Amino acid sequence: DISPKFRLEFRPNLIFSKENGNQLYQINSFINQQDLLNESNNDQRLDNGGITLLTYTQLITKFQKKGRSLFIMNFSTLDDANNRQFNNIENIFYQPNGFTFLDQLRRTDAKTFNDNFSLRYSDPITTDLVFTTGLSSNYFDNRNDLGTFLANNAGEYEILVPSLTENYRRQGIRNNVNAGVRWKYKKISVTPMLGLITYDARNSFSSAKSIHQHF
Repeated sequence: DISPKFRLEFRPNLIFSKENGNQLYQINSFINQQDLLNESNNDQRLDNGGITLLTYTQLITKFQKKGRSLFIMNFSTLDDANNRQFNNIENIFYQPNGFTFLDQLRRTDAKTFNDNFSLRYSDPITTDLVFTTGLSSNYFDNRNDLGTFLANNAGEYEILVPSLTENYRRQGIRNNVNAGVRWKYKKISVTPMLGLITYDARNSFSSAKSIHQHF
């Protein structure tokens, strides 16, 4: 049997994350190092969580022909994070006297997908000459939705602040292809290669025009 033998490996990994916290920030401003201008107190609460899926796939080959090899690998990451930051801020002013209060929610939803693919093949032409080629590719799709809300009279965060809200998405692919020959004579090795690199991405914004990158 001269046909190649293949073995496929697949390794998934699932990660759950959860973070809750409370922080208190106190800031005082002075003039002439003595007179108090204002006080600021921020009672901040964090409610963060997320899920991450990691996968690793590898194709292992074994050829009868000596020197022939094939390597294929794929690694992907899928991440879904939901972060909530609640701010209760009191500002007291003394020159002149004044008071402000802010009850705010900063919501960040981030979804990220990255996939990395790699292929490498080598095949002897003669004893001293080997053909080699390869491909590497990276696909990405990243979303980041930032929303800022104020509390209504019922304490529910439903009043959107447009100036502090933005939805962003970056999606694209990067490829690298190359091929060449490796010549070896005793301890000397020379490998001339030809390669092509391409990149294509689109950046989308909720408050501005999209930007397309291609080269």
